[in-house]
Formats: sequence, C-alpha cells, structure tokens
Amino acid sequence: MLIKILLLISTLILFPSQTFGENRASLVKENQLLREEWSLAKKPNLYVVFHLKEKRIQIKAKGISLREFPIHHVDFWGNNVPDQALALVKKSALVKPSRKTVRPGDMKESEDFTLDVLEIGDMPARYTLVLDNRVFISIRPSEGVTSKFGNTLSSLEDFLVRPAVTFWYAVRGKQYTALDLGLEKQDAKALYWSFTEGAKCIVYPQ
Repeated sequence: MLIKILLLISTLILFPSQTFGENRASLVKENQLLREEWSLAKKPNLYVVFHLKEKRIQIKAKGISLREFPIHHVDFWGNNVPDQALALVKKSALVKPSRKTVRPGDMKESEDFTLDVLEIGDMPARYTLVLDNRVFISIRPSEGVTSKFGNTLSSLEDFLVRPAVTFWYAVRGKQYTALDLGLEKQDAKALYWSFTEGAKCIVYPQ
C-alpha cells in the first residue's frame, strides 16, 4: 500500500495537474472529431480526413479508406482547427484547370471531334483549400526544382504575411487557422481532383 502511495505521489510530481488537464482536453476534442467522422461515414458521400499528427490524408467513403497520401511537412498558424466537420467552400489556385470552349460553327464537318475531358494530370499541384470557419489549407508540392522555387516564395509569404493576418484576426477575436501541407506532386493533384466543393472533411490536430 505504501509503495502505491509513493508511486502516486511521484506521478503527481512528474506530471502536474495542468498536463492531465491538457490531455483530457485533447481526448475530449478527439472524441468529438471521431463522432463527427462517424456521422460522415453513415452517408454515401466522399469525405477527406487530415491526420496532422500521423502526417497522412485519407479520402474515405462509408468509413472505408479509398486512397491515402503521405504528408511530408506541416506548418500551422492561428487558432486550433474547430472540432467539427468542415465543408470545402472553394479551391483557390493561380491557374485553374479548364476545358477548351467549342462554339457552334467553329468546327467544320470534316474535322475530327475529340472530347476534351479533364484528367488528374491537368489538375494544379499548388492551391489552397478554403474551408468554412476561416480554415485555410495550402497544398504545396514537395519535389522538383520548380516546386523548390515556389516553396521559397511561399516561405517569404509565411514570414511576412501569415503572422500579420494571424495577428489581425486575433485582435478582432475571430477564428482563423492556416495550414501548409507538403505533398508529392501527383498526390497534390489527386487530392484536388477528388476533393470537390461542398464536400466535408475532418482535421485531426497535431
């Protein structure tokens, strides 16, 4: 009995009550997100799960993982991500994929007509997923010379713009979260292709 008491006292000394409180809050948040994901799994729609701690992204339907992408790096600014399912409001890219517009009368009868269908290869590899509740997830390719140049420019943006925007929303007392995720180029394109506007996602914190 005495040994158990001594062990308990040692535990309380080594792990103060604040740590227990933080762990409890983390568990509560994770349980809430699990309930949110369970709610999405009961529907037929595709949804996306970002596991920041495990550094992976899953595209899922009815609780089944259809595809998975590794995350090479994670950068974070602002508030914690809300513990609820978030809808994709829009995908913002410098160059958006587009089909060739064919107007009536532009083609001659003798010309062959090929259906212009967008494929995964046509998707951008660098873009921002704008979620509701002011959550922004920027996707960056993490390979290639061009990607390194683009990431250098993004790093300058992070150094100058991100802190200012984060401070601005903090002063106004409004929710703002920005995430930068590094993916392989083809994975970034596949995510853009799969994650449609209006679809839901779950973001598990680091």
